[in-house]
Amino acid sequence: MVAIGDTVVFHDPRGIAHRALVTAVHGQTTKEARDARYDEDAEKMRKDAAEHGHDVPHWATEESIAAHKAAPFVIPSINLVYVVGEEDKTDSYGRQIDRATSVPHKSSQTAHGYYYL
Repeated sequence: MVAIGDTVVFHDPRGIAHRALVTAVHGQTTKEARDARYDEDAEKMRKDAAEHGHDVPHWATEESIAAHKAAPFVIPSINLVYVVGEEDKTDSYGRQIDRATSVPHKSSQTAHGYYYL
């Protein structure tokens, strides 16, 4: 899906497209990775409950994990950096850069801006 160092097209809050570099990815990048993470976390909680004699949390039960896995996969949000569009905004390194954080994928965003493709 998307990884640190990949390039994407970022649409800023005004809807203007910029080429951007991904600096962080929030969440699992594939359904398979998400499902494996659910299994790993639930197994840790079941083992901990058995060792310490307490109940397994509701979210770690087999039924709950199956329900989580049945949910649609959501493409993760990202952090990115892009070159500012205004040519007069420069510094000693050249054209200024700007950052955007927690940018959702277009499939998760209904507004006309602040998303990536």
